[in-house]
Amino acid sequence: MRRISGLALLAVCALALGSATGRGEDKKPGLEGTYIVVGIEIGGKDVSEFIKKEKEENRVFKITADKIIAMKDGKEDPASYKVDASKNPKEIDLVGKKGAKGKEQEEKMYGIYKVDGDKLIICMTESDKPADRPKDFKTTAESKAIMLTFQKKK
Repeated sequence: MRRISGLALLAVCALALGSATGRGEDKKPGLEGTYIVVGIEIGGKDVSEFIKKEKEENRVFKITADKIIAMKDGKEDPASYKVDASKNPKEIDLVGKKGAKGKEQEEKMYGIYKVDGDKLIICMTESDKPADRPKDFKTTAESKAIMLTFQKKK
């Protein structure tokens, strides 16, 4: 299985360009809260068993109005995000950092999201091109997409 980068793990335990402003973008999309990653699909396969082996504290994500913050061994790993809720499906752009401290590089991910009750589902692709954004909530062996399911903590 291909290695999942830090941002993907930020988006999978192990997501843009600053705050959401401008046309069609929703500064407070109703995503704020604390979530736990409960599912992941890569290459058309459900690989949720791998993340479920992680300690719950390493699967926690806090979403604010403009940041998604992953927790890894008690340390925060933030990424910026913006959404465009006027699109169908709704779009999310993420920017974080990957690599060793001092040698970090910007990592971009383009995705789509939906809220289903207390669940947040994000399907995204690591890419420098917004055109690589997934069109559907699925992954295939040929795609670079990753789909995450988050459960909101009460």
